Amino acid sequence: MARALVIEDNPSHLQLITYLLEAYGHEPLEAVDGEEGLAAAARDAPDLILCDVRLPKLDGMDLCRRLKGAPELRAIPVVAVTALGMTGDRMAILAAGFDAYIPKPIDPETFVDQIEALLGPRGRHRPPRPVGAAAAEVAAAPRTPAPDEARARLLLVLDDSRTNRLLMQSIFVPNGYRLVQAGTLREALALLEGETPDAILCDVHLPDGCGFDLIRAAKADARWRDVPFLFLTSTAWPEQNRRTGLSLGAERYLVRPLEPPELLVEVEACLRRQ
Repeated sequence: MARALVIEDNPSHLQLITYLLEAYGHEPLEAVDGEEGLAAAARDAPDLILCDVRLPKLDGMDLCRRLKGAPELRAIPVVAVTALGMTGDRMAILAAGFDAYIPKPIDPETFVDQIEALLGPRGRHRPPRPVGAAAAEVAAAPRTPAPDEARARLLLVLDDSRTNRLLMQSIFVPNGYRLVQAGTLREALALLEGETPDAILCDVHLPDGCGFDLIRAAKADARWRDVPFLFLTSTAWPEQNRRTGLSLGAERYLVRPLEPPELLVEVEACLRRQ
C-alpha cells in the first residue's frame, strides 16, 4: 500500500482520484490548494504526489519546484494531473520538475497502473485480477460488440453517492455507453418511464427505499422485465441480501471495490445474454 497526496481544488476530480486510490488499496491524502499541499508533503511524507497545475494560493509549477528544491522531499515522485494539453504545456510541466504527466479527463482503467509504475514494487497492493464466470464467458465469445453497437447502449445507474455516479460515468462513457443516473428510487422510476435502458446498475441501500424495490418494479412491468439488472454495492451485506437480489431476477450481485475492467466485463456479459 502506498500513501498518495492528491492536491486538487476541483471537488469532483478530487473525489474520483481518491476513490480510485482507495479501491486499489492505497491511502489517499488530500489538499485543495498549493500551500496546503506543500505543508502536507512536508508533514506526511507521502510515497507519491498527484498535483493539478492550476491551483489557488500556490500554482502547481511553483509547488513542484519547491518540492524538488527541498532535500527531504525531492525524491518523492510528483505527477501532474491536469487538463493542460498543448505541447508547450507538457514541456513546461516536465521542465518544472514533474516526474510524469497524466492528462484529464483521467482514464479509470489505466490511471492506477500509471501511478503504480512510478512507485515500483512497493506501490502494488492489489491481488491478481480474478477470472470469474463473466470474464471467461467474454473471453470465449466469438466477437466483441462493434463500436456502433456499444454506443447505442443505455445504462441506468442508481446510486445515492455522487462519487460512485461520477466513477460510473468515467468508466462507461469513454467506452461508448450512454448513461442516465439517479440518486433516489423515485428519480430512477421516473427515468424508466422516459426511456428503457439496456441494463440497470443499482445500489442496494437508498435514501428512499432499497434496490430491491427497483428490481421488483422493473420485473413486474413488461417494458423492463427483460432488462439485465446488476446490483453494485459498497456495503458488506449479509449473504441473505445477495440471495434475495438474485432470487428477484438480478443477473449479478457485485461488491465494491471492483476493478473498472472487471465491471465492464460483467456488464458486457449480461448484455450478450440479452
